[in-house]
Amino acid sequence: MKKLILLLLPGVILVSCSKKDQAKIRLDIPALEGKAFVVEEQRVDGVKIIDSLLLSPKGKINFSLDLRQPGFYNLNVQGGQDIYFLLFPGDRIKVKQQAADGSPTLVFEGSPESTKLNYLYDSLFSARKSLDKIRKNYFISENLEEKEKLNAAYLSELEKYRKFSMQFVLDNLHSLVSVAALYQEIGPDEFVFGRKRDLQFFKLVTDTLTKYYPKHRHVLALQRNFKQMLGSFQLERLLTNAGEVQEGLPGIELPGINGKSISLESIKEQYVLLNFWQHSDGTSQNLFPDLNKVYARYHSKGFNIFNVYLGKSSSLWEKIVNFEEIGHWVNVADTSFPYSKTRLMYNIVAIPANYLVDTKKQEILGKDLSPGQLNQKLSELVK
Repeated sequence: MKKLILLLLPGVILVSCSKKDQAKIRLDIPALEGKAFVVEEQRVDGVKIIDSLLLSPKGKINFSLDLRQPGFYNLNVQGGQDIYFLLFPGDRIKVKQQAADGSPTLVFEGSPESTKLNYLYDSLFSARKSLDKIRKNYFISENLEEKEKLNAAYLSELEKYRKFSMQFVLDNLHSLVSVAALYQEIGPDEFVFGRKRDLQFFKLVTDTLTKYYPKHRHVLALQRNFKQMLGSFQLERLLTNAGEVQEGLPGIELPGINGKSISLESIKEQYVLLNFWQHSDGTSQNLFPDLNKVYARYHSKGFNIFNVYLGKSSSLWEKIVNFEEIGHWVNVADTSFPYSKTRLMYNIVAIPANYLVDTKKQEILGKDLSPGQLNQKLSELVK
């Protein structure tokens, strides 16, 4: 079941509403006959379960939700793809099946905003599927020429979806669906709008929606998030223009398992694999055993792994490090991802990612190397 959380910021508590503020929904989807589903609200502080319901043997049900202001909701359907809603107080919506096959096309009568929202998410899931296929082929390939082609294909596909998303935002500036568009994730913690220049889209949506929904909880959260992003950008620009020319590799200094900061500069070995990973990406952890073999072969000859965790859960990070038996590597964590300085400095677009660096010459010797390619490269470097 695909999950989408719009914002992870402090929220507000809803109070009970009068019947005139109810949104009434009727489902008529024969392909889902007898299926159970959970009604969830996408709040600014995460997902809240509202109710559990069961479709009739004919795939029909009527239910209502109390609303005080517009909100994002989804039906988590057992054994099926979620159905998404952008509901307003007083909405009267009918969702019916257009096609009579096992994967019905749904029509939302009485809710053009929900139609837009489902179109956005259907497009996102399709893009995810294409990108995941390219990414998996990339990391199993041992052919450098093929990897370069796959990398180009990945970037092309990602840019294609970015352009679609940009146009979607511009076409829906006055709608709350633009908030959902801003927080799309291609992969865990990989945001479609995650580049520095995307700040302009956050500003455009924030300024526009503030005029139309000045007290809406998602808009208020967007305002706070935009200010935080703007502050980080201004700080980075200030550091960049401070007058001191930085040569060589971008510096990294992050907390290790024991809480003490460890810098890339402090590593004594000449050759270091700067490896970026996330707990939510299975490919990242699948590489650890083979990387461990490379580490064992070359560590005594001047090789080390600077393993950078990008995520929000420090406790889970420590458990994985222990479980995978990689505590002898240099393990650090950047829990400010995705809007982190580390990500920006090393242009981390997809996870996993890595750089083989020469710490003495301050050079990057390779990028996104498989364990096999890393082994070959080190065999050439270490005589």
